Amino acid sequence: MEPAAIIAIITVSFTGLGSLIATIFQNSSLSRCTEIDFFCCHCTRDVMNEQEMKEMDDIIHHTKEDQVLARPVQSK
Repeated sequence: MEPAAIIAIITVSFTGLGSLIATIFQNSSLSRCTEIDFFCCHCTRDVMNEQEMKEMDDIIHHTKEDQVLARPVQSK
């Protein structure tokens, strides 16, 4: 196998693993559970209230958008 192919496989593998880990931690942060067990990790935490959950969801999903008001274009 060529060195470029090995590097590509390793890069794709680490990218996929990093995405999986990021997804797990993101979903854990949005969970309502007070105790989370994942393989060798154990987490006991306070649960966010409803307002904090909504704000976090807005930030993650980019639903809070600034409204930009545009002036009408005048034809000459």
